[in-house]
Amino acid sequence: MTATTEIVHLSAVELAELIKSGKISCLEVVMAFLNHIKIHNKALNAFVTIDAKGAVHRAKQADEALARGEIWGVMHGVPVTIKDQFATKNIRTTASLPQYYKYIPDDNAVAVSRWLDAGAIILGKTNLPPMAMDYQTRSPISGVTNNPWNIAYTSGGSSGGGAAAVAAGMSPLDLASDLGGSIRLPAGFCGIFGMKATENSIPGEGAFPNWPDSGINKIRHMLSYGPLARSVGDLRLGLSVMAGLGNNPLATSQFSGNKVGGKKRSDISIAFIDDFGQMPIDPEVKHLTRRAIEKVEKEGIHVKYENFHHIDFESVRQLYEKIMDMEFGTNLKPLQRVRFYLLGKRKRKKIGMENLAYPITYKKYIRILSEKECLATKLEILLSKHDVLICPISPMTAFKHHSTNKFHGIIPIYDPLTVDGNKVNYWKTMGHFTILFNLTGNPVVVVPVGVTGKGLPVGVQIVAKKWQDMKLLDIAEELNKIIDGFRRPPVDSL
Repeated sequence: MTATTEIVHLSAVELAELIKSGKISCLEVVMAFLNHIKIHNKALNAFVTIDAKGAVHRAKQADEALARGEIWGVMHGVPVTIKDQFATKNIRTTASLPQYYKYIPDDNAVAVSRWLDAGAIILGKTNLPPMAMDYQTRSPISGVTNNPWNIAYTSGGSSGGGAAAVAAGMSPLDLASDLGGSIRLPAGFCGIFGMKATENSIPGEGAFPNWPDSGINKIRHMLSYGPLARSVGDLRLGLSVMAGLGNNPLATSQFSGNKVGGKKRSDISIAFIDDFGQMPIDPEVKHLTRRAIEKVEKEGIHVKYENFHHIDFESVRQLYEKIMDMEFGTNLKPLQRVRFYLLGKRKRKKIGMENLAYPITYKKYIRILSEKECLATKLEILLSKHDVLICPISPMTAFKHHSTNKFHGIIPIYDPLTVDGNKVNYWKTMGHFTILFNLTGNPVVVVPVGVTGKGLPVGVQIVAKKWQDMKLLDIAEELNKIIDGFRRPPVDSL
């Protein structure tokens, strides 16, 4: 096996096994990916930085270690990419902010260190919007990342560079983050697998090294991390290495040991919901999602068509905005906050930040967190009756690049999108199916379910109770055997 096209489309698990058995060298693997990147990145623009020299050097070291009988870990010699918000020692980390164009950290983020300690080799850093704050990937440093299914369309955001790289075979695994759908939307738009792990299960130290006052963790809630991959098995590999205690006292490894094991399909119970309040949904998205559910039902898995009538999605949006304001918004200077509150109502409406918690008080913060806990309890009650919940990721597929010249801070102001003939707010639409699970902190896996008539992928979210990440991966793997929705994008024809 020496053909580049064969190597780059193998899973990370397969690559690790071939390297360990001596059937292929680490250097051969790395060179295959670097060559593939050289061919396809020009069209896709998935990378901010390609560390070819560093990757080749580490691959040679990995081969020398194997020759001595040393195995660094379960990812020995496996190439990976890192979203360019995570600190990487000796590799620049920009967070897509021009002022950090040449910033090179002295240390790795904890999650990055864990992949490296397990033997991974970093190929480079993948593109994102400024501070990971958009549902497209448009960077003032690196430009726009294109969708590997059609370069006229977005790859999603904020982990759009990683999703495009993984889908196109330029990386088997990418480390990403999710504050409002930033793993799940790009995974769905690019037709791959992605996982938002249980909140606090993966340490976040070093995830935003360029953050103002980065010694203080201001985002205390809703932010999760996880891998992007082309198989559920690779999600499991990436997650198992990253998860567990870091310096964050909230981080735990509670989800170890809760796998499904040999559970029969007839014993699996699924809740299915595709109605999230007053939001139109593209007919093809709805059709492909329901077709996947029908396939699952035919295989003997129990499916119950549930609803979220007990959840007001306008209140969900308001709650999300208030927590974002009270945590993320504290980076604004006091005068900026006053101006934003008093004079920026029209702009706030366009960027989905109508509901500020101004002025911020301790009492308001506690009340809002209590509302968040109540919402999480409602979802846990529903999931106590089922193994998982399945729902759409987005009311639409990837859309054509949506440009703007208007920004509020780092948040762009976009014209409306169109869903099934309806004009809808960009920000509210893109986060409509995702922010609920950021608020509740549940683990979510994205599985592709098919491709539309226009050749654009559709995926679904599979949600489990908190800390049941491994059980979720087992069920997602079983469902994927039935749905079989993954396809390679037509990158050779781009």
